[in-house]
Amino acid sequence: MATTLQELHRQMNEEGQTPFLTEMSIKQDAMIDGTSLLDHKGRYVDMLSMPETTLMRILQKNAGQSVGFVLRLPSSLAGSAAEADWVSLATERVKVKIDSAYSGGRFKFSVHVHFSASVVEKLSSLDLDDHHREAELACAKELRDKFEALITKLQRKKIDPVGFGIYARAYHYKPFKQVKDNWGEAFGQSDVKVRVSVAFADEGSVK
Repeated sequence: MATTLQELHRQMNEEGQTPFLTEMSIKQDAMIDGTSLLDHKGRYVDMLSMPETTLMRILQKNAGQSVGFVLRLPSSLAGSAAEADWVSLATERVKVKIDSAYSGGRFKFSVHVHFSASVVEKLSSLDLDDHHREAELACAKELRDKFEALITKLQRKKIDPVGFGIYARAYHYKPFKQVKDNWGEAFGQSDVKVRVSVAFADEGSVK
Protein backbone atom coordinates (compact mmCIF):
# COMPACT_ATOMS: atom_id res chain seq x y z
CA MET A 1 0.00 0.00 0.00
CA ALA A 2 2.99 2.31 0.46
CA THR A 3 3.71 4.73 -2.39
CA THR A 4 7.33 4.76 -3.53
CA LEU A 5 9.02 7.84 -4.98
CA GLN A 6 9.27 6.01 -8.29
CA GLU A 7 5.52 5.34 -8.27
CA LEU A 8 4.74 8.95 -7.31
CA HIS A 9 6.93 10.18 -10.17
CA ARG A 10 5.05 7.92 -12.56
CA GLN A 11 1.72 9.23 -11.29
CA MET A 12 2.81 12.86 -11.62
CA ASN A 13 3.59 12.23 -15.29
CA GLU A 14 0.47 10.17 -15.99
CA GLU A 15 -2.07 12.30 -17.85
CA GLY A 16 -4.91 9.83 -17.29
CA GLN A 17 -4.63 9.56 -13.51
CA THR A 18 -4.17 11.98 -10.63
CA PRO A 19 -1.56 11.19 -7.94
CA PHE A 20 -2.22 9.70 -4.52
CA LEU A 21 -0.11 8.93 -1.46
CA THR A 22 -0.47 6.80 1.64
CA GLU A 23 -1.55 9.10 4.50
CA MET A 24 0.04 8.36 7.84
CA SER A 25 0.04 9.78 11.34
CA ILE A 26 2.78 9.28 13.89
CA LYS A 27 1.85 9.10 17.55
CA GLN A 28 3.61 6.34 19.45
CA ASP A 29 3.78 4.31 16.27
CA ALA A 30 3.26 5.09 12.61
CA MET A 31 -0.38 4.53 11.65
CA ILE A 32 -1.84 4.40 8.15
CA ASP A 33 -4.93 6.62 8.10
CA GLY A 34 -5.91 6.30 4.45
CA THR A 35 -4.90 7.89 1.16
CA SER A 36 -4.02 11.49 0.36
CA LEU A 37 -5.41 12.63 -2.99
CA LEU A 38 -3.49 15.15 -5.08
CA ASP A 39 -4.30 17.06 -8.25
CA HIS A 40 -2.13 16.98 -11.38
CA LYS A 41 0.09 19.71 -9.93
CA GLY A 42 0.74 17.71 -6.78
CA ARG A 43 -1.48 19.83 -4.54
CA TYR A 44 -3.39 18.17 -1.69
CA VAL A 45 -7.11 17.97 -2.46
CA ASP A 46 -8.71 15.49 -0.06
CA MET A 47 -8.21 12.14 1.61
CA LEU A 48 -9.81 8.71 1.52
CA SER A 49 -10.52 6.68 4.64
CA MET A 50 -9.22 3.13 4.85
CA PRO A 51 -12.54 1.63 3.65
CA GLU A 52 -12.61 4.10 0.75
CA THR A 53 -9.00 3.25 -0.04
CA THR A 54 -9.94 -0.42 -0.31
CA LEU A 55 -12.67 0.46 -2.81
CA MET A 56 -10.25 2.58 -4.82
CA ARG A 57 -7.70 -0.24 -4.89
CA ILE A 58 -10.36 -2.63 -6.13
CA LEU A 59 -11.22 -0.29 -9.01
CA GLN A 60 -7.51 0.00 -9.78
CA LYS A 61 -7.37 -3.82 -9.87
CA ASN A 62 -4.73 -3.56 -7.19
CA ALA A 63 -6.45 -4.87 -4.05
CA GLY A 64 -5.61 -8.55 -4.41
CA GLN A 65 -8.20 -11.29 -4.28
CA SER A 66 -8.82 -11.40 -0.53
CA VAL A 67 -10.75 -8.40 0.80
CA GLY A 68 -13.00 -8.24 3.85
CA PHE A 69 -16.32 -6.41 4.12
CA VAL A 70 -18.86 -6.02 6.90
CA LEU A 71 -22.22 -5.17 5.33
CA ARG A 72 -25.60 -4.22 6.75
CA LEU A 73 -28.58 -6.35 5.76
CA PRO A 74 -31.82 -4.42 5.21
CA SER A 75 -34.44 -4.94 7.90
CA SER A 76 -36.94 -5.99 5.23
CA LEU A 77 -34.73 -8.97 4.43
CA ALA A 78 -33.49 -9.77 7.91
CA GLY A 79 -37.01 -9.62 9.32
CA SER A 80 -35.86 -7.39 12.16
CA ALA A 81 -35.21 -3.73 12.84
CA ALA A 82 -32.35 -4.62 15.17
CA GLU A 83 -29.04 -2.84 14.79
CA ALA A 84 -27.14 -6.13 14.60
CA ASP A 85 -28.26 -7.36 11.16
CA TRP A 86 -24.83 -7.63 9.60
CA VAL A 87 -22.91 -10.06 7.46
CA SER A 88 -19.14 -10.36 7.18
CA LEU A 89 -17.69 -11.40 3.82
CA ALA A 90 -14.21 -12.53 2.81
CA THR A 91 -13.72 -12.32 -0.94
CA GLU A 92 -12.09 -15.21 -2.74
CA ARG A 93 -12.06 -13.65 -6.18
CA VAL A 94 -12.59 -10.10 -7.41
CA LYS A 95 -13.12 -9.25 -11.07
CA VAL A 96 -13.31 -5.69 -12.33
CA LYS A 97 -14.25 -4.67 -15.86
CA ILE A 98 -14.30 -1.06 -17.00
CA ASP A 99 -15.73 -0.16 -20.41
CA SER A 100 -15.50 3.32 -21.87
CA ALA A 101 -17.32 5.34 -24.51
CA TYR A 102 -17.42 8.91 -25.75
CA SER A 103 -20.50 10.69 -27.04
CA GLY A 104 -22.17 14.06 -26.72
CA GLY A 105 -18.89 15.64 -25.68
CA ARG A 106 -18.60 13.49 -22.56
CA PHE A 107 -16.76 10.36 -21.55
CA LYS A 108 -18.87 7.50 -20.27
CA PHE A 109 -17.63 4.64 -18.13
CA SER A 110 -19.38 1.40 -17.25
CA VAL A 111 -17.90 -0.40 -14.25
CA HIS A 112 -18.75 -3.98 -13.32
CA VAL A 113 -17.30 -5.44 -10.13
CA HIS A 114 -17.94 -9.09 -9.34
CA PHE A 115 -17.15 -10.62 -5.96
CA SER A 116 -17.00 -14.30 -5.17
CA ALA A 117 -17.06 -14.38 -1.38
CA SER A 118 -17.50 -16.56 1.65
CA VAL A 119 -19.72 -15.57 4.55
CA VAL A 120 -17.47 -15.76 7.60
CA GLU A 121 -19.77 -14.20 10.19
CA LYS A 122 -23.47 -13.42 10.36
CA LEU A 123 -25.09 -11.27 13.04
CA SER A 124 -28.63 -11.90 11.88
CA SER A 125 -31.41 -14.43 12.20
CA LEU A 126 -31.57 -14.63 8.40
CA ASP A 127 -31.38 -18.18 7.06
CA LEU A 128 -28.98 -18.00 4.13
CA ASP A 129 -30.11 -21.39 2.86
CA ASP A 130 -33.62 -20.02 2.35
CA HIS A 131 -32.62 -16.49 1.32
CA HIS A 132 -29.32 -17.08 -0.45
CA ARG A 133 -30.00 -14.99 -3.56
CA GLU A 134 -31.75 -12.20 -1.69
CA ALA A 135 -28.74 -11.82 0.61
CA GLU A 136 -26.36 -11.74 -2.37
CA LEU A 137 -28.42 -8.99 -3.99
CA ALA A 138 -28.58 -7.01 -0.73
CA CYS A 139 -24.80 -7.19 -0.33
CA ALA A 140 -24.30 -6.20 -3.97
CA LYS A 141 -26.55 -3.16 -3.53
CA GLU A 142 -24.70 -1.95 -0.44
CA LEU A 143 -21.35 -2.37 -2.16
CA ARG A 144 -22.63 -0.57 -5.25
CA ASP A 145 -23.76 2.33 -3.06
CA LYS A 146 -20.28 2.50 -1.53
CA PHE A 147 -18.58 2.54 -4.95
CA GLU A 148 -20.99 5.19 -6.23
CA ALA A 149 -20.36 7.38 -3.18
CA LEU A 150 -16.60 7.11 -3.75
CA ILE A 151 -16.84 8.00 -7.44
CA THR A 152 -19.16 10.93 -6.69
CA LYS A 153 -16.64 12.22 -4.16
CA LEU A 154 -13.81 12.00 -6.70
CA GLN A 155 -15.83 13.68 -9.44
CA ARG A 156 -16.83 16.54 -7.15
CA LYS A 157 -13.17 17.11 -6.33
CA LYS A 158 -12.25 16.73 -10.05
CA ILE A 159 -9.59 14.11 -9.40
CA ASP A 160 -9.11 10.62 -10.79
CA PRO A 161 -6.80 8.44 -8.67
CA VAL A 162 -8.49 5.32 -10.08
CA GLY A 163 -7.19 6.01 -13.58
CA PHE A 164 -10.37 6.19 -15.66
CA GLY A 165 -8.42 8.53 -17.91
CA ILE A 166 -6.08 5.69 -18.86
CA TYR A 167 -9.07 3.89 -20.40
CA ALA A 168 -10.18 7.10 -22.10
CA ARG A 169 -6.76 7.59 -23.65
CA ALA A 170 -6.44 3.97 -24.76
CA TYR A 171 -9.81 3.78 -26.52
CA HIS A 172 -10.77 7.38 -27.31
CA TYR A 173 -7.46 9.11 -27.86
CA LYS A 174 -8.69 11.93 -30.08
CA PRO A 175 -11.18 13.41 -27.57
CA PHE A 176 -8.86 12.58 -24.67
CA LYS A 177 -6.04 14.53 -26.29
CA GLN A 178 -8.21 17.65 -26.16
CA VAL A 179 -8.65 17.41 -22.37
CA LYS A 180 -5.45 15.65 -21.29
CA ASP A 181 -4.02 18.77 -19.64
CA ASN A 182 -7.10 19.06 -17.44
CA TRP A 183 -8.34 15.50 -17.18
CA GLY A 184 -9.70 15.98 -13.66
CA GLU A 185 -12.20 18.52 -14.96
CA ALA A 186 -13.26 16.22 -17.80
CA PHE A 187 -13.63 13.29 -15.43
CA GLY A 188 -15.81 15.39 -13.15
CA GLN A 189 -18.24 15.80 -16.06
CA SER A 190 -18.13 12.14 -17.12
CA ASP A 191 -20.96 9.65 -16.71
CA VAL A 192 -19.95 6.68 -14.56
CA LYS A 193 -22.30 3.76 -14.05
CA VAL A 194 -21.49 1.03 -11.52
CA ARG A 195 -22.82 -2.51 -11.41
CA VAL A 196 -21.86 -4.91 -8.60
CA SER A 197 -22.60 -8.61 -8.34
CA VAL A 198 -21.91 -10.90 -5.39
CA ALA A 199 -21.85 -14.69 -5.35
CA PHE A 200 -21.46 -16.55 -2.07
CA ALA A 201 -18.93 -19.35 -2.44
CA ASP A 202 -20.05 -20.91 0.85
CA GLU A 203 -20.88 -19.83 4.37
CA GLY A 204 -17.43 -20.66 5.69
CA SER A 205 -17.31 -20.96 9.45
CA VAL A 206 -20.32 -18.76 10.08
CA LYS A 207 -20.87 -17.65 13.66
